[in-house]
Amino acid sequence: MDAAQEAQGRRTILLVDDEAAHRYALRRRLELAGFAVIEAPDGTEALRQAGAGGETGDAGDAVIDAIILDVMLPDISGFEVCRQLRASASTASVPIIHVSGIHVADRDLVHGLESGADAYLTRPVEEDVLIANLHALLRRRDVLRGLSDELDQKRLDEERARDLFLAILGHDLRNPLDAISMSSQLLAKAPPSVDLTQKLTSRITAASRRMTHMLDDIQDYARSRLGADLLLRRTPQRLGALASAAIDEARGANPGLVIELVRQSPEDGLWDGERLSRVIANLLRNAVQHGAEGRPIVVRTGGHADLRTLSVRNEGRAIPDEVRRSLFEPMVQRTTDAPAASNMGLGLFVCRTLVEAHGGRIAVETGEAGTEFRITLPMVAPEKQTAP
Repeated sequence: MDAAQEAQGRRTILLVDDEAAHRYALRRRLELAGFAVIEAPDGTEALRQAGAGGETGDAGDAVIDAIILDVMLPDISGFEVCRQLRASASTASVPIIHVSGIHVADRDLVHGLESGADAYLTRPVEEDVLIANLHALLRRRDVLRGLSDELDQKRLDEERARDLFLAILGHDLRNPLDAISMSSQLLAKAPPSVDLTQKLTSRITAASRRMTHMLDDIQDYARSRLGADLLLRRTPQRLGALASAAIDEARGANPGLVIELVRQSPEDGLWDGERLSRVIANLLRNAVQHGAEGRPIVVRTGGHADLRTLSVRNEGRAIPDEVRRSLFEPMVQRTTDAPAASNMGLGLFVCRTLVEAHGGRIAVETGEAGTEFRITLPMVAPEKQTAP
């Protein structure tokens, strides 16, 4: 059985020492501790076995997990071997323990650590102490590798999210742009007609407003990702009035849509009216997309004490549990058969961001009877949340 086969499933240690007796004794102890061992009697062989500089040693495909490196070697100083190992991409992160029975002064220890060693032990050294150092360094290396893998995965996820975001943005912007373009061409070609002109200009206005909402969502999404606070311009508002305006806009974009508004007092407060209007508009678009065709959407406003509430209910299918857990995260689709682009997948994320910026909260209840999104807002927010 060759070294690579022996090392399979075990940590492989490169043991570098010119004394055969030292190598034999320590190899036996390391193997008893569960390690596979590769030996090198000098610095040149050590660099070859480790694959530093691109060379491949007798270890074949075996990966060197750690190196025990004697300082006194017949050809190259252990300090120099360590520096070359650290300079090679293949061995730069491999834990290295220097061992010496001659270079035992503090300056030697400093020299060894500065040359790249992770630990410096002087002989006589207990084998158990050496092995404990090995385990500690390997644990630290594993933690660092795990963090590195997580960072790499996060970077990949962010790149995929960015690409998806740009694809969805291009798709979503094309719809209102097409509506504006077609309406403009018809206005230019069609004979003058008050009814047609009003219809086409209303379509252009609705498409422009839709694009404005999308760009506002993008801006707030970017600010939240950058950790920037949203500056709220609070003025006296009524939830019922904000809901009524959003409902009129939704009806204009969806002829025949049935939306019921139930207003109860109190419903007043100091809020950023523009941003809350976007929250309600996003919730209505979500209800239109996922509600049951021909069934009404019900919007309710009200409150008690110093809290105000607004809910949007549709009679569509229940949201699956696996989707509901991440429903308010960006670019999450509600159902597997949903359109590929739905408000860039930012609608509910932006709702949560804007509601929480007001000091409120948003929640969802879903079941066979339908789905209801409910926002709860304090009538007056802390002073620090108000823009100057």
